[in-house]
Amino acid sequence: MSSVPVTAPVPTTARRSASNAALYRWAIDYVTDVLRRLHCRVEESAAQGGLVLRVAPDGTMNAINVVVRISRRLPKVHRVTVGGHHYRYIIQAYHWNLHQHGIRLTQPDVWVLVPADDPDRSFVVPAREIRPDQKSVALIATERGHSRLRAHTARWETITGTARRAA
Repeated sequence: MSSVPVTAPVPTTARRSASNAALYRWAIDYVTDVLRRLHCRVEESAAQGGLVLRVAPDGTMNAINVVVRISRRLPKVHRVTVGGHHYRYIIQAYHWNLHQHGIRLTQPDVWVLVPADDPDRSFVVPAREIRPDQKSVALIATERGHSRLRAHTARWETITGTARRAA
């Protein structure tokens, strides 16, 4: 698992009071900056339901589609029943929507899921890892725990490698 030597400050727009549009724009700019540092050509193109980044490494004519999603860390109620006893926990979690009004509007080659409070831990997930009918992805915000997403933490070579194979 490699990491891009980029240290992004926690965005001021990550606060709860920031508009979703401002936070989304910040995430697009952050991912574009990381990919350009990796010597990729990045172009934005409008798509139904958001922006798609067309990414191609230097010297490559073919590009892949990358869709960026961002999530704030939010409290989530978790209920458990054990032996007839009911327990209620409040956990911190991220939740990324992959759809708009129940319909997935774009089918990218790669999803980039950005935690707003720690963008260096962005998850770079190939589309084949997410079911086509899956409408969202959630992650409990702890260092412990098991998640398929953790294997994709800061895996920017997923994008550059995918683009090279498409050529």
